[in-house]
Amino acid sequence: MNTRLRSWCAPLSALAVLLAGAPAAFADAPPPGDVYFSRPPTAAGSGCLPGKWISSLSDEKDAFNVTFFDYFVNIDPGQNFQRKFCDLTVGMHFPQGWSFSITDVTYRGALQLDSVNRQPTSARENSVYSFYGVPGSVTFSSTWVGPIDDFGLPLPYEFTDTLGVNAVIWSPCGQNRDLKIKTDYTVRNNSAKTGHAYASADSIEGQVSTIYHIQWKRCVVSKSRRNARGTDNS
Repeated sequence: MNTRLRSWCAPLSALAVLLAGAPAAFADAPPPGDVYFSRPPTAAGSGCLPGKWISSLSDEKDAFNVTFFDYFVNIDPGQNFQRKFCDLTVGMHFPQGWSFSITDVTYRGALQLDSVNRQPTSARENSVYSFYGVPGSVTFSSTWVGPIDDFGLPLPYEFTDTLGVNAVIWSPCGQNRDLKIKTDYTVRNNSAKTGHAYASADSIEGQVSTIYHIQWKRCVVSKSRRNARGTDNS
């Protein structure tokens, strides 16, 4: 699990974290016209109720975007915690001979976390990426600790989960397997339950709230398989 404690000192601009050593976007990729959602993405969970989210695939087919309209958690004094989650399933159609993975994910939203008498509230985001029927997954976790606000209002944030070279999980060659993305947000009060906490993955000023960046690679047929295909058994 990749875990990061995020500190705060000012409103964030784009924190574009590049995957070291990764191929340049679309340096080698299938034609964009041959890549599309095999069916509309589906979502289930308290953070992505029907009609409260939308998704789209970029024109270049190097990313797909998800915008949430009601994915937030909020607690007031006297409350302990609140959690919401969203399980997203994405089916991609693309030509035979290619495989894809998610290289990094950019999240946007807002935070407002109190600290009353030096007792801060906190927020946590978890995300898990995997392909259906493929062993293994990649998990990220981010934690914020108050005080965080923008002069008494929620403070916009942007951050990027980047999958290291050894952590990238590829779709199986020759198979269109669904990509599974599970996220959840939790806010917790201080021990005295005297604080207020708010965290969201909602769209900010019309911006897309989550961007999933795609990387492509060609499937490589092993030498033994090529020899087997070329053998004449007659």
